[in-house]
Amino acid sequence: ISLLCDSQVVVGIVNKGRSASFGLNVLARRLMGCLLLSGSRLRATYIPTDLNPADGHSRGTRTKPRFDTEPLPRLLPP
Repeated sequence: ISLLCDSQVVVGIVNKGRSASFGLNVLARRLMGCLLLSGSRLRATYIPTDLNPADGHSRGTRTKPRFDTEPLPRLLPP
C-alpha cells in the first residue's frame, strides 16, 4: 500500500515503524500490528502541501487549482 503524506513525521514513523516519542510509538506499534496481521506492507512518500490534492478539503479550504479553470470554448454552434 502506498501513502502520499505531507507530514514528514508521519512518513518517518510509517517507514521506520517506530518513533522517539512515546505517544507516537504507541500508535506506530498498533499500526505495525495491524499490518502484520493483514499481511500488508505500507510505504509512505512525502509530498509537499502545495501538491497534496486532499489537503485543502481536509482543512476546509480550497487549494490553488493545478490546472487552468477557464471554460472551454464552444465547439458547436448553439
